Amino acid sequence: MRVALPILAVCLVAGCGAAGPGGASAPSDPGRLVFGGVVVPVPEPPGLSTPWHQPISYYALGPEGTGLRKLAFTARDSELDFSPGGAFAVMSSYAEDWNGIVVSRADGSDRRVVSLPKDAVADAPSVSADGKTVALAYSPNPDDSPIDLWTVSVDGSHLKRLATTGDVLSIAWSPEGKHIAFVDGSQLENSSSGAVADIYVVDADGSNLRRLARGFTGLGREVAWSPDGARIAFQDANQRVAVIDAEGGMPEVVSQEGEAPAWSPDGTRIAFLRVTDCGRYTACRRSRIVLASIGGGTERVVGPKFGEPVSLSWIPAASAPSS
Repeated sequence: MRVALPILAVCLVAGCGAAGPGGASAPSDPGRLVFGGVVVPVPEPPGLSTPWHQPISYYALGPEGTGLRKLAFTARDSELDFSPGGAFAVMSSYAEDWNGIVVSRADGSDRRVVSLPKDAVADAPSVSADGKTVALAYSPNPDDSPIDLWTVSVDGSHLKRLATTGDVLSIAWSPEGKHIAFVDGSQLENSSSGAVADIYVVDADGSNLRRLARGFTGLGREVAWSPDGARIAFQDANQRVAVIDAEGGMPEVVSQEGEAPAWSPDGTRIAFLRVTDCGRYTACRRSRIVLASIGGGTERVVGPKFGEPVSLSWIPAASAPSS
């Protein structure tokens, strides 16, 4: 799934934390959680019809659960993603006569439309750490072409297919820019708890494609690289938050229930969403943000309970957009 943003922003915390190797910030920078949803959801309805509620908005929150700020993003932007290190943002965006991919700096400046053919399908964008290249789920002909993993320069040049798996759902660049992880649903399996798809890693030039694991197709960014690029967090086939070595191996379970994982800037914790359905109408979902330490430990809920969750990121505080 995907999320969004147009951009008007300024540094939320000036001068806090320098970038480290692989895009990780200094351990002294706790970062900011950025999420999308409806912070004041409507009460659960007595019937099955979907009631009106306010549009989805985007917020920044400190990992200690304080300092909630509404951000200047709009409902016209979706599929929000930040680059490794948090310097750039990418999103799907639309207007009355246009929809496409937009890249900007995380503070909202230098907003650029990625020029793509008008009738093509372009979803699930992820931007490289240097802000120069976007990986996306793309189909040049939506009527009869599969949706594969492609990359394109921000100026629209060098459009290139990297893999032909057939139904790309979610994408994430590695911090050093050499690899791309993605979820593909072409071999989707329906289980008693939902749909299970394949998680792949491929080199940024399209070589060395390998299947890493099987994951539950859930909410938001479904794969997330650790700041050092060594591990990948995902929601496994049993809807648990898990971490696996980027080269493969046995996953380590971080939490028994959660989705849309996001690494802390220092790589010691993972934030994720714990979502419950209201059971009244299709779009009625309530969520909390949960923090868990890598290697086990007590989970901690932070921030407000909110409805219609659509995204979660954890970026260095120095990069975080403000209201």
